[in-house]
Amino acid sequence: MPEEFINRVLKKDYIECQTMRVLQLNQRISDSAVDVVNQSDKVVSELLIEIRRFAPELFKVCESVALLDVMTAFAQIVTTHEYIRPVLSGNLAIKCARHPILDKVSRVHTERAADVVDHAMLIWTEQTPTFIPNDFYATEQFRFQIITGCNMSGKSTYIRTAALLQVMAQIGCFVPAEYASFPVIHNLFSRVSTDDCIEANMSTFSVEMREMAFILRYRTTVLHPVHRLSGVLTVYRNINGRSLCIIDELGRGTSTRDGLAIAIAMAEAMVQSGAFVFFVTHFTELGACCQWRDGGYKTSGMLTDDCSEHLGGSSWSLKSTLGHRNNRDCG
Repeated sequence: MPEEFINRVLKKDYIECQTMRVLQLNQRISDSAVDVVNQSDKVVSELLIEIRRFAPELFKVCESVALLDVMTAFAQIVTTHEYIRPVLSGNLAIKCARHPILDKVSRVHTERAADVVDHAMLIWTEQTPTFIPNDFYATEQFRFQIITGCNMSGKSTYIRTAALLQVMAQIGCFVPAEYASFPVIHNLFSRVSTDDCIEANMSTFSVEMREMAFILRYRTTVLHPVHRLSGVLTVYRNINGRSLCIIDELGRGTSTRDGLAIAIAMAEAMVQSGAFVFFVTHFTELGACCQWRDGGYKTSGMLTDDCSEHLGGSSWSLKSTLGHRNNRDCG
């Protein structure tokens, strides 16, 4: 082989080799790639330094675009759906309230039913249940609401509707209802999930009790803490008269006897806090126990409003009604 071929390596069927010219070109390519990276970093660094000068202005632009996006979304949903402007007062009063998500889903199903051609799809669409609006009413005298009813009757959806509409009203959005009046709240608490926490070595019951302990926890603050001994100590609960709390089946993670005792104790503590509370439970004894006590208890039940039969089964439409119900035949 010619002498200019260097770094010769004998393979099975061929020989690999290089030349000084090839090595020089490879080194040049590597140096060029490094130069490109260095120049790019320099340009980006200079651009960032220049942009930082206008960071306040850019932040205001982002905030303005975000606000415009929110206002556009509010305007779009008000013009395309039957939403009304809420009133801010001291009471929670909603007539024919609808869950925003389920309201949207039911509209989609209705549109599909109008455009469908296939008979099987038509049957499926007709079986799709429509959302039944419900009323809410809570005042200073009736702040604690107990909701009972059979499984899958809409109890969880009922209390979540109240929480969602409260948030929508306080951020300036119209709400899906015929009339809506809301108090101004400072805190929103919820205890609705049934998940455990394996990472924290906590069962469903432990997670439930931890969340309730946080809601009912007392906190201590020091006013004028120039010197701790001269400060004024203030003790208060996380939940107070400016709070809205939704509780979904408290005490279901333990035995019926212990769960009922816990539910009664927690209910009394939340009534003493003065907060607006929607308390879902299968313990019918809780409603029977609380209706004889003072403190703003009110019991509502999810009762059958309409029943319809279709291919493959039947469906019920349920609506909340005021008064204690003894649903021993329902879980």
